Amino acid sequence: ATSTEAMAAFKAGLTHVKLFPAAVIGGADLIRALMAPLPEMRFMPTGGVTLANISSFLTLPNVFSVGGTWIAKPELIGRGDWGSITLRAREARKAARALKP
Repeated sequence: ATSTEAMAAFKAGLTHVKLFPAAVIGGADLIRALMAPLPEMRFMPTGGVTLANISSFLTLPNVFSVGGTWIAKPELIGRGDWGSITLRAREARKAARALKP
């Protein structure tokens, strides 16, 4: 969740890490700021990623993926609402694909 931890991960040989809770600790602005000191690092933000802000993360060159609980919320899983989960996954995929040049 901090630049110090990201640097420690890089020194340990990691180049791809999960960043949680992304929205609370600075979101896309934090990940953008980490590009300068850690140009080799790639991040997968989770925690606060939504369909509304997915593009702010996926447009960053140092983001390789995102995770979002909005796709398969526990209550949807609990009631077996696979149709809603499928729809949300398709919406996320559509949003991500729309960002490709």
